[in-house]
This record gives sequence, structure tokens and C-alpha cells, in this order.
Amino acid sequence: MQDIQKVKKIVWLALLISQGLFLYLLFNSPEMQLLDGAFGEQLWFSNDPSIIPLYFVALGSLVASIVVPNIIFNAQVKGNSANPDYVPFVLRLALNESVALFGFLIGMQTQYLAMALPFFVISIMRHLRFFPSAKI
Repeated sequence: MQDIQKVKKIVWLALLISQGLFLYLLFNSPEMQLLDGAFGEQLWFSNDPSIIPLYFVALGSLVASIVVPNIIFNAQVKGNSANPDYVPFVLRLALNESVALFGFLIGMQTQYLAMALPFFVISIMRHLRFFPSAKI
């Protein structure tokens, strides 16, 4: 059981670092701007309609990171799995990281950091919430 906890901590840290790398790449993009001057509809729904589906996919990933791991955990408990919380734990973190990844895509496509930051904040806050301990 102690080995599983170590593996969980390594996976948790690796996925947190990858979110930090996405954020680092956004900050160091040469064309990246913080805001467009007028913060409003023009910024959030830019002239590129291809980013609107990314908002919905990111929201879907966020909801999936909340719902799906619980469903899998319950199924593994019923199936008497030896370690029923490992797969839901990794799945939760991976789906949670995908929220940051979609924020990264939105930021790179729009070239506005303000478009990506909310996705990173939500993803990193949820990620920190699920630090592997004996309870999780």
C-alpha cells in the first residue's frame, strides 16, 4: 500500500509540473498579450469561432473529472478490486489537466493570456485539492 501512495504522489507531481510548463509556454510566447484593452465580448468571443467549442469541451472535461472517477470507484469497490482508488485518482487528475490543456489551446489561438488563466486557475486549484494522502 505504501508503494501505491508513492506512485500516486509521483503522478500527482508530474501532472502538476506539466500544467506549470503549459503556463510557462504561454507566458513566453512572443505574441502573447495580457488584455486587448477593451475586456468584454470582443475578447471572450473573438473573431475566431473555433475557440467557442474549446470552452464547452473544457467545461465537459471539468464535469467529467468530477463525475467519472466516482462512477469508476464505485464499480471497482463492487468488483472487489485490490486498490479501487488508484484508477479513479489518475483519471481525475488527467481529466483535470485537460482543462488546463484546453486553456493553453485557447490562449495560443487567441494570443491573450487573460483567456487562458481562468482555465489554469480552476485546474490547478482542483489539482491541489487532490494531493494523495491516506484518505484519498
